[in-house]
Amino acid sequence: MTIQKMCFLCTAAIAMTLLPSLLRAQSTISGVVTDPIGSVVAGVQVEAASPALIERSRTVTTDSQGRYTIFGVRPGTYTLTFTASRFSTVKKDSIDVPSNVTVNVSTEMVVGTVGQTVEVHATTPVVDVENVAHPAILSRSDMDALPTARDIGGPITTFTNPRILRL
Repeated sequence: MTIQKMCFLCTAAIAMTLLPSLLRAQSTISGVVTDPIGSVVAGVQVEAASPALIERSRTVTTDSQGRYTIFGVRPGTYTLTFTASRFSTVKKDSIDVPSNVTVNVSTEMVVGTVGQTVEVHATTPVVDVENVAHPAILSRSDMDALPTARDIGGPITTFTNPRILRL
C-alpha cells in the first residue's frame, strides 16, 4: 500500500468516528404553555429563532395538552416567541441551549385584548325612479288571447262564479 492510500484510509477512519458525535450534538427545546389559571393552551405557535440554525427559525404548534417540542436544534442562544389568538404575544430572549440536552421552557400566556372586527361589504341597490316601464315582447298568439273591448268577435268569457251571475 502506498503512503497516499494509508493517509486517505486514516483520514476516512477518523472522519467516520467523529461524524456521528457531531451529528449527535443536537439538543431539544420543549415545554408546556398555560393560561393565567393554569389550564393548558392548545394551538399556540412557538417560534425558535437563532443564528445557529441554518433556516434561522423553526415553528411548531402546541398539541391538545399544551406541549411543544422542537427537535434537532444546534447549540446556541435562542429567542422563543409564543403566539396565539386571544392572547398577548410572549417573547423569551437569551435562552442558552448547550449540546446534547433538553431545555425546558414553559410559559404562561396572558389574555390579550378581546375584540372583534366586522367588515361589511355591500353595494346599494340601484332603483330607477325615472323610468317605470317594463318593456316585454309578446308573441302574436299572446296578443290574440288578450280580451279587448274593441274586438266584438273576441273570446267569450264564461263565468262559473254564482255571485257574479246573480248581479
